Amino acid sequence: MPGSAVEKRPDHLPVPVPGAPARRLKSEAGAVGAFRSLHRNRHLTVPLAVPPVTWSAAEIMHAYGLGTDAALPGAVLSLAVFFFAPHKWDRPAEQWYARLSVAALWLWLWAAATFGADAGTPGEVLGALLVVLSVAWGIPWYRHYRPRDRRKRERVLRQWSGWWDLNSTSHFTLSGSRVTAATDDGVTVRLDLQLWAGRQTIADLRAAVPRIESALQGFAPPGGVRPQEHKGDASKATLFIKRVNPLAEPVQWNGPLAPKSVLDPWCPGKTETGRWRQVRPSE
Repeated sequence: MPGSAVEKRPDHLPVPVPGAPARRLKSEAGAVGAFRSLHRNRHLTVPLAVPPVTWSAAEIMHAYGLGTDAALPGAVLSLAVFFFAPHKWDRPAEQWYARLSVAALWLWLWAAATFGADAGTPGEVLGALLVVLSVAWGIPWYRHYRPRDRRKRERVLRQWSGWWDLNSTSHFTLSGSRVTAATDDGVTVRLDLQLWAGRQTIADLRAAVPRIESALQGFAPPGGVRPQEHKGDASKATLFIKRVNPLAEPVQWNGPLAPKSVLDPWCPGKTETGRWRQVRPSE
């Protein structure tokens, strides 16, 4: 039908900006730059750093005879993580990963500080056990923190940054603002914005929402653009562009997500991004 082409929502930016220059951040030198590099590559640096750091800590504790004294604090820390893990992590796999990590680290430190990490046969056993525990702990860590399609993230940021620069001055009356980060999960696009400090606020961004929706030209449905203020910095804001509405259709029953007991979290429905929302019984 003639109207079908008009009603079809585009899957790409309405105003493509091929070859838009990517923003290059100034490289930082010294301790700050090194820390940022370690943080960006923690999927590799943290698992590699855990064995030597843990071994050194055990040697120091053994030299000062702190093996017995470390038993009680380690047990208290393990129990605290066991009970409070559900308040920090939603998924049971993450909760048990944190619990077992703390418990294994405490037990190994206590044994190594008590018997010595290099004391003949016990030291060899403890060394082999540390390697096994580090590998078993590091593989899930790497899978969780490994870089996920970095080129795609950079491409999404480049496209949305170019689109925003092209429209913010002439259409949104938000000249001087820029996109600092962009993510697209297929349902919602999130844009982290740096506003012009001292001249623009979240109120200016909210006032520009109708013009932003018009510039999107059907990329998102009417009402699909939502600005959110930054809690710690009034010169920053976040813009959510909901491409599709996962809640447009009734949510079907999902048996595996049903709680097995009154203490398990339950799912009252889905969020606007299409993910299941889990609620603890105490909430």
